[in-house]
Amino acid sequence: MTEISLSIVIPTYNRASKLNYLLSSLFGKSCNFHTDVEVVILDNASADNTEDVVSNFSKSYPIKYLKREKNIGMDANIASCFDAANGKYLWVLGDDEILYRGTLDYVLNLCRVENFGILYMENRGFQDGEEGKVELISVPGTPDVITLSSEKMFREVNVFLTFISANIVNKSAVINSFPEFNSRSDTNTFLPQMAWMYSALKSVDQHFFVRSPMLGALTGNTGGYKLIEVFGINLINITKKYFDKSLPAAANIMSNAVITRLLPGEIIRQNGESSAKSKFEHEDVKKAIYSCFENKIYFKIFLKPILSGSVFKRKISFFFVRVFNRVNKKIRYAML
Repeated sequence: MTEISLSIVIPTYNRASKLNYLLSSLFGKSCNFHTDVEVVILDNASADNTEDVVSNFSKSYPIKYLKREKNIGMDANIASCFDAANGKYLWVLGDDEILYRGTLDYVLNLCRVENFGILYMENRGFQDGEEGKVELISVPGTPDVITLSSEKMFREVNVFLTFISANIVNKSAVINSFPEFNSRSDTNTFLPQMAWMYSALKSVDQHFFVRSPMLGALTGNTGGYKLIEVFGINLINITKKYFDKSLPAAANIMSNAVITRLLPGEIIRQNGESSAKSKFEHEDVKKAIYSCFENKIYFKIFLKPILSGSVFKRKISFFFVRVFNRVNKKIRYAML
């Protein structure tokens, strides 16, 4: 029996048309899919034609399709991805992502020949309706990839470790390092995947950061939770839980990353787009941000003017935070 190098697990719910694009990009035109890759779809009791979409592909490709009788919630469905995987490496893919041509072959080659904790890949956003264009994009002949230690990987990727589709993790290393590992330990946080992301960081001290874009991510499709509760409270608390002893600065690095790399853009979007506002559950954003980050110096420099200033002041502040992020990126986020 062929050993499985890579498990691709796709949690889905009522997004059949999006899933169709993902599966098309995953299987491509090949009739001979990789024998050491498994594809598992966890359908959280969809009421649309998801089953028909999967059936069309399963006629030609090996797909394990598991449809739940009732919806168990997003967190529980995502958490169960870890347990559903049988391969050494686990790649949980969002049902609305699209892989660039050549991405799977590149990932699989690394999984076959390297031993890493996390493989993180850059990605590019696309708008609804642009799927056809994204399907035609190919990865570079030689993607730009760097090798990082666990501490440097955390500093470089930080808040984007939460983007589940961009990260492939070494499940075997997690299980070997933490025999009592519980994939459901961080459910009800909207960040259940951090249990295995952080455990993989701690299990192996070699990680890969692919700086060439390798997949497309649908923009404006995130929501269903309170933004600040998840990224201002839950993420920081989970980070403390896993790294207080091994990397004491982790929570502060993550807080600064949320302040500079995530929240400015989200606040600008929510101030300018009613559609962006509606995707997140209601909360007093300003009050919640002050409660979480008021004592942070980067909050006072970058975020407070965006929250409290005039439209002109917000735009100027947002411009400066973008400049700061560009500079910080060049120096490998040393200023986090």
